[in-house]
Amino acid sequence: EINEIMNQCISGWRYFPNPRMFSEYGRQKGWERENPATDLCNPSEKAMDGFVEVTEQMELPF
Repeated sequence: EINEIMNQCISGWRYFPNPRMFSEYGRQKGWERENPATDLCNPSEKAMDGFVEVTEQMELPF
């Protein structure tokens, strides 16, 4: 279900082509941002560390 949501409903992320190793978690499949959270097109003060504040009035994308 998460796979379907990430691939069809959430934009700005791409699937890892191969599982990655993380010291605490071992091999993991997952997604990474297509553009870093902070770059010239998306400055840190605008990106809020890559997260968007969701208020009670906003509708979730899934």
